[in-house]
This record gives sequence, C-alpha cells and structure tokens, in this order.
Amino acid sequence: MQSGEIIAYYQPKISLIDDQIVGAEVLARWQHPKHGMVPPAAFLEHIENGPLALPHFLFQLATTLDFLKEASIYLPGFCASMNLPVPLLSEHDLVDKITAQLEQTNIPAAQLTFEVTETSVMSNLKACLSTLTRLRIKGFGIAMDDYGTGYSSMKQLAKCPFTELKIDRSFVHAVTEDQKLLSILTAAINISQELELTSVAEGVEDFEDWRLARNLNCDIGQGFYFSRPLPKQEMLAYLMKRSE
Repeated sequence: MQSGEIIAYYQPKISLIDDQIVGAEVLARWQHPKHGMVPPAAFLEHIENGPLALPHFLFQLATTLDFLKEASIYLPGFCASMNLPVPLLSEHDLVDKITAQLEQTNIPAAQLTFEVTETSVMSNLKACLSTLTRLRIKGFGIAMDDYGTGYSSMKQLAKCPFTELKIDRSFVHAVTEDQKLLSILTAAINISQELELTSVAEGVEDFEDWRLARNLNCDIGQGFYFSRPLPKQEMLAYLMKRSE
C-alpha cells in the first residue's frame, strides 16, 4: 500500500497473583512509508467513526484469531483482548459476522475478549446492551476499558454483561502521593470484586505501581513494567520464553 499498512502489536497481561502471563491486548499501529510507526491516537478514532470501521474491525479480528492459533502452541488457553468500537454495536449482524470468523478456527470464544470504553458505552447503554449480551451468551469476554474516566454507576455496571474491568492508567501510575486517585483505584478494585469481575490495572509502569496494584488485590496488570507492546514475532518469542 502506498499509504502503508495497519499492523497489530500485542501487550502482555500479567497475573498479579502468580506473575504468570494470562493474555495480551491487541493494539493497532500504522506503518507509514514516510512517517514510520504511527501511534493509534493519530488515526484510530477517524477509522472507528467512519465507513472503514467494520472492515477494519473484521480484519483485526482475523489477525487476532491467527495470532491466538500460534500463541496457543506455547500457552494453551492463551487469551487476547481487542477493541470493539461502540458504533459497531448497532450493526444488526455484527455477532453473526464475528461468530462466522470464529467458526473457521478451533479457537474457543472464551479466549477472546472485546473491550468497549466506559464513556462511549455508558452514553448509549440501551443501544449497546443487546449486542453485548449476545456476545456474552456466545461465550466471549466483555471488558469495560478506561474505567474511571466516565460516569458509570454500580447499577449500570450490574446491568451489563461485563467480565472484566480495566482501570484507566491515570488511576494506576504514580498515585501513591495522591489520596483521591488512590481512593478511586481502591474503589474500582473493590467494585470488581463485588460484581465478580476480573480487575485489570492499566499503566503499570514501575515497581511501585506493581506493588500497589498487587497489595490492593488487583487481578491483572498491564504496562511497561512488564513489557511494551510487541510485534507478533517478538510477542511469540516472549511467550515461548515465559512458557519454558
């Protein structure tokens, strides 16, 4: 492509209970022939809110399923999470299209989690709920991403079929000196436990972030302390090393 191509990177998700790798988040990068590797903030919102949203999502889904087939060689049951743009939840046949791709592989639905951002999904909860529920019934995981940046209530969270709560990095990294942020982090983890959701601390950048999240009984950590996002072959090498 003259304009380059969008490729997938993978950031490990690590259990804070036993330090084992449990999965990875799939992150889009744009390999531009002139500007090099372009981060998602520069292009992803434009794609996800335009006519390319569905083709891009289905391409990323196919890429993720191919990755999971290879990753499962090293760690059976390895899971991946990927972003699901909230506008696509209004597509009447979205679940059928996802299921059709899955049926071409031997990957169980439970190995795939779809992430939706708190602000987007809670601003249009009624329209999103039906599709999210159908995905959950099929066995997929559903994660609320960037938790803490929106205005969801316990009642709203209880209505949604979430399996995972991803706490935004602004409430994780270097919050020990800010009592208000620390209180939000603590409350988010407690809410996860009350609702029997897996809690994920995003933005674990250093040892102090790791120790705090672990001491607060957060389930999973993700961030540069463990690994930066990796291209596919580096991620597979990372998995192979961790599985030895």
